[in-house]
Amino acid sequence: MEKLLQALDILQREEEQFRRFYAVTSEMLICPEEELNVHMEERSRLQKKIEALEKKKKALRSADKELDAALSGGGLSAANEEICVQARKLQGTLYQISRLEQQVIGRLEKERNILEKKIRENNQGPAAKASRFLVGEPGPAGRGGRIGKA
Repeated sequence: MEKLLQALDILQREEEQFRRFYAVTSEMLICPEEELNVHMEERSRLQKKIEALEKKKKALRSADKELDAALSGGGLSAANEEICVQARKLQGTLYQISRLEQQVIGRLEKERNILEKKIRENNQGPAAKASRFLVGEPGPAGRGGRIGKA
Protein backbone atom coordinates (compact mmCIF):
# COMPACT_ATOMS: atom_id res chain seq x y z
CA MET A 1 0.00 0.00 0.00
CA GLU A 2 2.91 2.33 0.73
CA LYS A 3 4.27 1.97 -2.83
CA LEU A 4 0.81 2.69 -4.17
CA LEU A 5 0.65 5.95 -2.21
CA GLN A 6 4.17 6.88 -3.30
CA ALA A 7 3.28 6.25 -6.93
CA LEU A 8 0.11 8.28 -6.64
CA ASP A 9 2.05 11.16 -5.05
CA ILE A 10 4.65 11.04 -7.83
CA LEU A 11 1.96 11.03 -10.52
CA GLN A 12 0.21 14.00 -8.97
CA ARG A 13 3.43 15.97 -8.65
CA GLU A 14 4.37 15.03 -12.20
CA GLU A 15 0.96 16.18 -13.45
CA GLU A 16 1.46 19.50 -11.64
CA GLN A 17 4.90 20.00 -13.23
CA PHE A 18 3.57 19.13 -16.68
CA ARG A 19 0.70 21.60 -16.23
CA ARG A 20 3.27 24.29 -15.39
CA PHE A 21 5.29 23.23 -18.43
CA TYR A 22 2.14 23.56 -20.55
CA ALA A 23 1.43 27.04 -19.15
CA VAL A 24 4.97 28.23 -19.89
CA THR A 25 4.80 26.73 -23.37
CA SER A 26 1.47 28.48 -24.00
CA GLU A 27 2.97 31.76 -22.90
CA MET A 28 5.71 31.34 -25.51
CA LEU A 29 3.10 31.64 -28.24
CA ILE A 30 2.01 35.14 -27.21
CA CYS A 31 4.94 36.71 -25.37
CA PRO A 32 7.21 39.36 -26.90
CA GLU A 33 10.34 37.93 -28.49
CA GLU A 34 12.48 39.43 -25.71
CA GLU A 35 10.81 37.08 -23.20
CA LEU A 36 11.29 33.85 -25.16
CA ASN A 37 14.62 33.06 -23.48
CA VAL A 38 13.11 33.45 -20.02
CA HIS A 39 10.39 30.96 -20.89
CA MET A 40 12.88 28.55 -22.46
CA GLU A 41 14.93 28.60 -19.24
CA GLU A 42 11.80 27.99 -17.15
CA ARG A 43 10.88 25.04 -19.36
CA SER A 44 14.37 23.64 -18.86
CA ARG A 45 14.03 23.91 -15.07
CA LEU A 46 10.65 22.19 -15.16
CA GLN A 47 12.00 19.47 -17.42
CA LYS A 48 14.71 18.67 -14.87
CA LYS A 49 12.09 18.36 -12.12
CA ILE A 50 9.98 16.11 -14.33
CA GLU A 51 12.98 13.91 -15.14
CA ALA A 52 13.70 13.49 -11.40
CA LEU A 53 10.10 12.39 -10.82
CA GLU A 54 10.33 10.00 -13.77
CA LYS A 55 13.37 8.33 -12.19
CA LYS A 56 11.49 7.82 -8.94
CA LYS A 57 8.50 6.43 -10.82
CA LYS A 58 10.70 4.07 -12.81
CA ALA A 59 12.28 2.75 -9.61
CA LEU A 60 8.85 2.05 -8.14
CA ARG A 61 7.69 0.34 -11.34
CA SER A 62 10.68 -1.95 -11.48
CA ALA A 63 10.10 -3.03 -7.87
CA ASP A 64 6.39 -3.87 -8.22
CA LYS A 65 4.82 -5.64 -11.24
CA GLU A 66 1.26 -4.86 -10.15
CA LEU A 67 2.12 -1.17 -9.84
CA ASP A 68 3.82 -1.29 -13.23
CA ALA A 69 0.64 -2.73 -14.73
CA ALA A 70 -1.46 -0.04 -13.09
CA LEU A 71 0.80 2.73 -14.39
CA SER A 72 0.56 1.21 -17.86
CA GLY A 73 -3.24 1.39 -17.71
CA GLY A 74 -3.85 -2.28 -16.94
CA GLY A 75 -4.47 -4.07 -13.67
CA LEU A 76 -7.69 -2.34 -12.71
CA SER A 77 -7.97 -3.70 -9.20
CA ALA A 78 -9.83 -1.44 -6.79
CA ALA A 79 -6.56 -0.42 -5.13
CA ASN A 80 -4.97 0.53 -8.44
CA GLU A 81 -7.92 2.31 -9.99
CA GLU A 82 -6.83 5.70 -8.65
CA ILE A 83 -3.34 5.15 -10.08
CA CYS A 84 -4.83 4.33 -13.50
CA VAL A 85 -7.03 7.44 -13.42
CA GLN A 86 -4.06 9.67 -12.52
CA ALA A 87 -1.90 8.03 -15.19
CA ARG A 88 -4.59 8.74 -17.82
CA LYS A 89 -4.79 12.38 -16.71
CA LEU A 90 -1.05 12.64 -17.10
CA GLN A 91 -1.24 11.13 -20.59
CA GLY A 92 -3.88 13.72 -21.52
CA THR A 93 -1.64 16.54 -20.39
CA LEU A 94 1.29 15.09 -22.34
CA TYR A 95 -0.88 14.96 -25.46
CA GLN A 96 -1.84 18.63 -25.02
CA ILE A 97 1.82 19.56 -24.63
CA SER A 98 2.78 17.68 -27.79
CA ARG A 99 0.14 19.59 -29.77
CA LEU A 100 1.26 22.91 -28.34
CA GLU A 101 4.92 22.11 -28.97
CA GLN A 102 4.34 22.18 -32.74
CA GLN A 103 2.92 25.70 -32.49
CA VAL A 104 5.88 26.86 -30.41
CA ILE A 105 8.30 25.45 -32.97
CA GLY A 106 6.47 27.43 -35.64
CA ARG A 107 6.73 30.59 -33.54
CA LEU A 108 10.46 30.12 -32.98
CA GLU A 109 11.05 29.52 -36.69
CA LYS A 110 9.10 32.68 -37.52
CA GLU A 111 11.22 34.70 -35.05
CA ARG A 112 14.40 33.22 -36.54
CA ASN A 113 13.30 34.20 -40.05
CA ILE A 114 12.55 37.76 -38.92
CA LEU A 115 16.01 38.05 -37.35
CA GLU A 116 17.70 36.63 -40.45
CA LYS A 117 15.85 39.17 -42.61
CA LYS A 118 16.98 42.02 -40.33
CA ILE A 119 20.58 40.81 -40.55
CA ARG A 120 20.42 40.63 -44.34
CA GLU A 121 18.92 44.14 -44.50
CA ASN A 122 21.60 45.51 -42.19
CA ASN A 123 24.34 43.88 -44.27
CA GLN A 124 23.01 45.49 -47.43
CA GLY A 125 22.23 48.98 -46.16
CA PRO A 126 24.31 52.15 -46.65
CA ALA A 127 26.01 51.77 -43.27
CA ALA A 128 27.23 48.28 -44.18
CA LYS A 129 28.61 49.52 -47.51
CA ALA A 130 30.39 52.41 -45.78
CA SER A 131 31.79 50.02 -43.20
CA ARG A 132 33.22 47.77 -45.89
CA PHE A 133 34.71 50.80 -47.66
CA LEU A 134 36.31 52.14 -44.49
CA VAL A 135 37.99 48.89 -43.51
CA GLY A 136 41.62 49.80 -43.65
CA GLU A 137 44.68 47.73 -44.24
CA PRO A 138 47.36 48.02 -41.58
CA GLY A 139 50.21 50.28 -42.44
CA PRO A 140 53.87 49.76 -41.57
CA ALA A 141 54.47 48.02 -38.22
CA GLY A 142 50.71 47.46 -37.86
CA ARG A 143 49.98 51.13 -37.29
CA GLY A 144 47.29 53.06 -38.97
CA GLY A 145 45.56 52.17 -42.12
CA ARG A 146 44.08 53.85 -45.06
CA ILE A 147 40.52 54.60 -45.91
CA GLY A 148 39.16 52.48 -48.71
CA LYS A 149 41.11 50.86 -51.47
CA ALA A 150 41.85 53.33 -54.15
